[in-house]
Amino acid sequence: PNERRRTLGWLLVALVLAVTVANTFRFVGRVIVARAVLLAMMELRQRLYARVLGLPMKFFAGRQTSDLVTRFVQDVQEIQRGLITVLGKFVQEPLRAVFILALALTLDWRITLTLLVVAPLTVVIFWAVGRKVKKANRKLLGIYGQMIGALTHTLHSLRVVKAYTAEPLERQRLANIDRRMVREQLKLARLEAFVSPMMETLAVIAGSCVTVWLASLVLNQQLSPSKFVALGFILSVLMDPLRKLSDVYVRVQRATAGAERIFHLLDHPLEDEQAAGGVEIGPLRDRIEYQHVTFSYAGSERPALRDISLAIQRGETIAIVGPNGSGKTTLISLLLRLFDPDEGRILYDGIDLREVSIRSLRKQIAYVAQEGVIFGGTPIENIAYGDPNPDLERVREAARRASADEFIRALPGGYEAKLGERGTTLSGGQAQRLAIARAIYRDAPVLIFDEATSQVDSDSERKIHDALREVARERTTLIIAHRLSTIQFADRIVVLDAGKLLDAGTHAELVERCPLYRNLCHKQLVREMAAT
Repeated sequence: PNERRRTLGWLLVALVLAVTVANTFRFVGRVIVARAVLLAMMELRQRLYARVLGLPMKFFAGRQTSDLVTRFVQDVQEIQRGLITVLGKFVQEPLRAVFILALALTLDWRITLTLLVVAPLTVVIFWAVGRKVKKANRKLLGIYGQMIGALTHTLHSLRVVKAYTAEPLERQRLANIDRRMVREQLKLARLEAFVSPMMETLAVIAGSCVTVWLASLVLNQQLSPSKFVALGFILSVLMDPLRKLSDVYVRVQRATAGAERIFHLLDHPLEDEQAAGGVEIGPLRDRIEYQHVTFSYAGSERPALRDISLAIQRGETIAIVGPNGSGKTTLISLLLRLFDPDEGRILYDGIDLREVSIRSLRKQIAYVAQEGVIFGGTPIENIAYGDPNPDLERVREAARRASADEFIRALPGGYEAKLGERGTTLSGGQAQRLAIARAIYRDAPVLIFDEATSQVDSDSERKIHDALREVARERTTLIIAHRLSTIQFADRIVVLDAGKLLDAGTHAELVERCPLYRNLCHKQLVREMAAT
């Protein structure tokens, strides 16, 4: 009895040690897998972000931003879950299955191979279910994008939603998207719930048939009872890794749907690749010239610009005017090479922009968009945007010249104040002046102002115009504007209508000979008089 107790004790000690070592390795293995997967996902997100930032503008035309956000969040998460599953079980379970199968083959290879006839049926089930899972998850990821888009749009427009008491409408809109999402989630849940029970049922049916067959072999004395028990036990154990693999396969297929959407972006050509090895250019020496330029947006029935020919001399200030939709912003977008002309060409000192390095081109241009774009950060970070080592004195000087210094100093924290997402702490006019300060700080040889003073009061506008006159000296300036004060500031005025260049000349010349320009001036004058 003492020896037996001692033996039992040693066996239990060995069991505890074995379990402790096994679980220690399991813990370490899971941490290693988690670290590897998380670092891989961080790298994937960084590559994806770099790719998205480098895509040409035509890629984003007609595409929802929320769909791209979903790829960063939901699609990457699906890949993360799939990788953890693959590294955690997809290697372990097949190894277990191979080991058990090898053991069964050593006992009786003929019987074991005969039992494997059920394998093709298992493969067919896996393949059929996997295709449906991938298709359903691809559709579900698309709906996630629609939901993010609806939420983002509503929250950004919350003042209008509340002002028009449209809360029930927005709730209903989100509820409709939610119902579609639930339908797809239920479809996925049914498919995932189907695989494991089906495998288990198949295993029981196959096991019952095998048991009857092996029992008949024992009764006919063709198989020893010990082999019968051993084979039955080993083959029943084989079902466990196969059952777990069925869950793994479904998870892998879900991850594959996300991976396909992400790699669709990663494989898309960058805009830099359109001008690979392009010519590096410096400050403008002679002129910018549009030669018979025609351009249409994707899906548009009529061209945004039609046969535009225009020469802009170095140091000249050009005002671009015209009704809404006349092609003013498109004209500027082509100069920035956000798009390329369908016909004709744009020359920079005689070089076709298609042959120019995009990066070197945009370094020569300071741009103020129609809306004052503010990034979540400090005034310093916004004014010196793109400069990793901002010059604080230059930042303050740019702010002073854009009439932004006074309100920046009044902010809590001054130039170090946090402006909030999209500059929510600033008024429209303040945001516009901060954007103008950004353009002044860049100190580029070509300046572009797209409705740059549309949200600025009269006093600030006067100060900004004074600064622009000073900054525009020895620089080429293009201004899209409707205000008479801005138009008269220009050396030459270009009139566009329905994508065509109607006329170009000084204010006095155009008032005399261009009816559309005369009408635009009259409307603007009436608005200014009404405002006063």
